[in-house]
Amino acid sequence: MGCAQGYFSSANADSCSVCGVGTRSSSDHTACLACEAGYECGDPTAGPKKCADGFYSLNGTNTHCTLCPRGHFCVSSSGVPEYCPAGYYSAFGATNCTACP
Repeated sequence: MGCAQGYFSSANADSCSVCGVGTRSSSDHTACLACEAGYECGDPTAGPKKCADGFYSLNGTNTHCTLCPRGHFCVSSSGVPEYCPAGYYSAFGATNCTACP
């Protein structure tokens, strides 16, 4: 059975079911999978949406991307925020740190 994006169908099923919020359908639409790191899956039927710069998400059931915290920087939208080194600072949503004056 051919299911639309965000839907899945088990073997021998005659209908499709929607995937849960925070997940996405597999490429063959036979299962729902965790949302990939660096993406949000708030609406399974819309497909995964890449996190913007300064935001991140880790692999799992991501309904939204998280703003990089102050004092950290997010080089990658799919990684854990990193602390700014001593003598540097950052605001929320930073992709790099700034030297203290």
